Amino acid sequence: MRAELDAAEPAVLKANAALNGLKPDDFKQLKSFTNPPTAIKNCMETVLHLFATLDKQVPVDKKGKVKDEKPWGTLLKMMSKPEAFLVLLQGMK
Repeated sequence: MRAELDAAEPAVLKANAALNGLKPDDFKQLKSFTNPPTAIKNCMETVLHLFATLDKQVPVDKKGKVKDEKPWGTLLKMMSKPEAFLVLLQGMK
């Protein structure tokens, strides 16, 4: 188990560095997409799933799973205050 944790540590450090490099303006740019590229959409929908039971803006079913026909719209609402959204993301560390 320790070997697996050691192997994962570089990826975690890299992810933290990427998160620390984000600025509110980055989310303002994301919000300009009406139909984002697939990679961005997939990444942001993953964020939506991470916040499924933590943010009341994310619609969930009784089991706490995301139940959203328009996930990009929900993400746009979450990013309406980019500074606050960034703080939420940083709190997931």
